[in-house]
Amino acid sequence: MKKAIHFTLVMSLICLIMAFASCKKPEDEEKGLVEITYVANGGNIEVTTHNIEVGMISGLYVPTRDNYKFLGWYKEADFSGETYFNYEATKAEKITLYAKWEIIIDYDKVTNTKAAINALVKIISLEDEDQIIYARTLYDDLNIDEKRLITNYSDLEKAELYLSSLKQIEGYKKDAQTVIDLIDKIGEIIDENEEENINNAKAAYDALSKPARQYVTNYDKLTDSMKKLESYLLNQMYSDAKAMNVMIAKIPSIVSYPDKTYIYEVKDAYDNLRPAAKKYVNLYYKLENALQAIDDIEKNTNQITYVLGNSIYTSREELFIAFMSDYYYFINANFGSVTLETRNIKTCQDFLDYASNYNAGRGQMRAIGDEFAEYYLTRDVNGIMENQSASTFIGYCLENNKHRDFIDFLSRFFAYWRIDEGYANKTNYGADLYAEAWAALVDTCKFFYYTVDTCYVKSERMKDCYNFTSSVVYGELPTLLRGEVTLPTDLKLRGYRFAGWYDSPNYDGEPIKAVKPGQKVILYAKWEKDENQQSVDAASKVEVYIYNLTTEKANITSTTIGYVRSMYDNLTEYGKTLVSNYNELVEIENNTTVQILLGYYNHISTEYYLEKNSSF
Repeated sequence: MKKAIHFTLVMSLICLIMAFASCKKPEDEEKGLVEITYVANGGNIEVTTHNIEVGMISGLYVPTRDNYKFLGWYKEADFSGETYFNYEATKAEKITLYAKWEIIIDYDKVTNTKAAINALVKIISLEDEDQIIYARTLYDDLNIDEKRLITNYSDLEKAELYLSSLKQIEGYKKDAQTVIDLIDKIGEIIDENEEENINNAKAAYDALSKPARQYVTNYDKLTDSMKKLESYLLNQMYSDAKAMNVMIAKIPSIVSYPDKTYIYEVKDAYDNLRPAAKKYVNLYYKLENALQAIDDIEKNTNQITYVLGNSIYTSREELFIAFMSDYYYFINANFGSVTLETRNIKTCQDFLDYASNYNAGRGQMRAIGDEFAEYYLTRDVNGIMENQSASTFIGYCLENNKHRDFIDFLSRFFAYWRIDEGYANKTNYGADLYAEAWAALVDTCKFFYYTVDTCYVKSERMKDCYNFTSSVVYGELPTLLRGEVTLPTDLKLRGYRFAGWYDSPNYDGEPIKAVKPGQKVILYAKWEKDENQQSVDAASKVEVYIYNLTTEKANITSTTIGYVRSMYDNLTEYGKTLVSNYNELVEIENNTTVQILLGYYNHISTEYYLEKNSSF
């Protein structure tokens, strides 16, 4: 190293002397200048350009570079051709010179770095951080060739990794300590005075990462306090308030006039609550909005109010608002506002924004699955829709006759999406809506996010789902009465035929063809089953269920097979001709080790579903 430095200094001195003592050949005459541009290639140099008079010989500037030996200047960037330390100017021109370097290995630095790494103890503690940092600093100070000589570098990486884990654990413990302190603030006597302390501690605990939670040493105290608080509140007024929230949650998110009776029942129940209980009714604003909506309908004189039917909407956007709002109110009423607020969801609009945000969290709609899938449906491989628990949203909807047609539609859409995009195959249960709540919720949101034009899955059956969505009415519905309005009759609703407009929910009298201004107009749409479309959709559903039975992870039982068989047997003759994979069902029935006596299978539940799977 010292020899290299000495060589560089000598060469620099020589070149400087030559530069100052450049001599002019007596026989040459002044002809101009040679302009030299220096490219130091990572080195340091006093100047970047240098002029030499024609006829002169000049020493070239010598660059410097730590840990490198200067090998001379070259006219070619690839260092081919002649090496220059001085230059004879024979003609006026502009030239570029490129510095060539040779790396110098400092073996003392290499040895010291190896020793520093070897000094690291095998069992690393936080106290070893300075030593690890020192070894890292030495290594980072090496040049690339010196680094190649560090044969124990992996030991340094392992030490750093272990230290990082220790520091992470310390971070977990620090975060956990905050929660521990909050739990310690909870008193021994659990009543309403401790509710805030308990809620704060629970929210802080839920906000912890899963690894940090294991360091909350007094978590049992929190859970015990929560149980005692719940019991106390239930024995007081909280249970009444929760029941009221559940009642309010059942009010449709998009109110129509027939909802008036139930809304007034809820209002009476609220008015009869004890005043102290009302403060726990956090969904009261929804009741207020519903009352206002009914009042607006009743006061409306120059506008048409259409009552399309239970869980039927004028657009996919309106369906999204209704479905996801109902989901929000279901979670709020049954699991509490804290469940939502700890996820930074404070209003229904927050929830709708979250459900429609493609890039929330991890992107691709995954965030809502991570946060809220547990409330969406009950995991049930080869699941039967009617068996969904009312403790989750899908079961709740089925129990309360909400969104039945759309949920049935979702099971087909989900299968089409997953199969046609290439995710689902015979090795998994990826096409089964009920097999995984996370996937079901995420793809439900994707259905609403995409359109037929933007969806990347372009199969014909996917296009059909977007162009003709269940529970959505297609057609123009004029509302403002500025003159006589001829009512539209070309409306389309998947699975049904439009049968006219009526001024009573019982469809009394003759269909109404036109309406005039100056009156309150509430029109009820009458629908009749479209046997052909329902046969097509029912057959498609059977195909999906048979497909899900044929996967490697299928849950083959007498119930699952019998359910599919029952669905097939209840198809119309036309529908049966559309089930392309029927032979696979027969093969499963013939080959399964489960002894199925189809004649003993209770068809009543399925027949009830097939009868009631209508909104009308």
